[in-house]
Amino acid sequence: MRGSSPEDALAHYIQEAGRSFAVEGGKRKLPLEFRTIEPKPFDSTPDMIVQGDYGDHVIEFWNFRRPSDDVRRKLAADEQWKHRRDGIYFVYGEGVRQGFRAPQSDIQDIAPTILYLLELPVSPESHGQVMTQVFETSILESMALYTIESYDDVFEAIAVSDEERESLEEKLRSLGYIR
Repeated sequence: MRGSSPEDALAHYIQEAGRSFAVEGGKRKLPLEFRTIEPKPFDSTPDMIVQGDYGDHVIEFWNFRRPSDDVRRKLAADEQWKHRRDGIYFVYGEGVRQGFRAPQSDIQDIAPTILYLLELPVSPESHGQVMTQVFETSILESMALYTIESYDDVFEAIAVSDEERESLEEKLRSLGYIR
């Protein structure tokens, strides 16, 4: 979009691409929703949230530039929802190396990286590594990496009511994690 900020152009591009996210020969749109958040209640609030409930379909690969129904297929009745380790991530903001194409990372690297950015301790239990390669040296020098041996003793177990459990199960079901 000519004359737009890079952030606005990216948001517009993603929203336009999401409109063609459909199955069954384009007859049925998947419930993919993009929301902007204004005004931002906190400094760390995201600018945009992508939500989707794919329920009875699996997306095996999708290219924003070339949407194609052959990569979207209906789940078989006996098929479990499957997650893949491959994906993409975008890192944006102050202290992020600009124009840098990061090497391949593992999905398990996401949680330790977020914990690091929040200045919370990272445990070997998380099985991932902080993706230091995407940050400028100044950030890495100004932020310590805190570690903890285990999270076992950090959190106290809490009782959950039947109503809370049912609400959580319904949310997980709507996201396709539970059938």
